[in-house]
Order: sequence, then structure tokens, then C-alpha cells
Amino acid sequence: MKNVFGERLRELRKKKKLTAKKFGEKFGLAESTISGYENGNRSPDMHLIKEFADFLGCSTDYLLGRTDNPDPHAYDEEDAEVAFQKVIEAFKRKPRSKEYTMEKVEEFMQVVLPELAGKEISKEEYNILLAAIKATIMEQQNGK
Repeated sequence: MKNVFGERLRELRKKKKLTAKKFGEKFGLAESTISGYENGNRSPDMHLIKEFADFLGCSTDYLLGRTDNPDPHAYDEEDAEVAFQKVIEAFKRKPRSKEYTMEKVEEFMQVVLPELAGKEISKEEYNILLAAIKATIMEQQNGK
């Protein structure tokens, strides 16, 4: 059986120009432990897999071989467009349901926000984005 986890761990570690020893030191692990993970003789616990992924800048799914996209904040423009169209439809709906509309706006934000920063944004930044979305929708509704 192919050791996808070990291969990807080794590949990403080397991209960071770290020896197994130096990489292990960052997590309080022996070089032999890292070697065991990379060779498929040992398996880290879930918490450690998450720490590796965070440090290496990839998703846990990538490390585990569940996806071939290492980017934990992969942005899918089609998903964003579909989510945005749902927001527009929510605003056009009569009678307007604030709960439904906000649900669609939040779905859109979940798709787009990781692309914008890849990290948490402040409440103020969130409100600015929300205002920009509302302004865009209102312009579209008014035919501008």
C-alpha cells in the first residue's frame, strides 16, 4: 500500500529545507519518529497531523491523501459565483426574509473569505465586506 502521508510529509518538509531532525525538533519529536512517519512504519495522532499541516501550510486532507490540492484555503471561483447568485436571489425575493437573506450572505462569505486572507478577519472587516455585497446587489437590482 502506498504511503501517501509519508511521501507528502517528506516532500513538504524538504520544501521548507528542513532535515528530519530539525523538523522533529519543532514538534518535540526525535528524528527517528519523523523517519518512521515518512517511511510508513509509524502513524501520528490526529492532533499532530493538524500541527504538521498548519506548519507546512497545507490541509490535513492533502497530507492524508484525500485531495491533491495542498492549499487549505482553496478558492473555487465557480462556487463563489453560485453562492453570490444565491445572495442576489435572496435580496430579490418578495417578501424579503432577513433570515434567509443573511443565511445566503453567510454562505457566500464562507466561500470567499478564505481567498481574501486565509485567516480570520475582524468584525469591522466583515461588516465592510457585507456592506460591499449589499451595495453591489442594490446596484444590480436598480439596473446600474
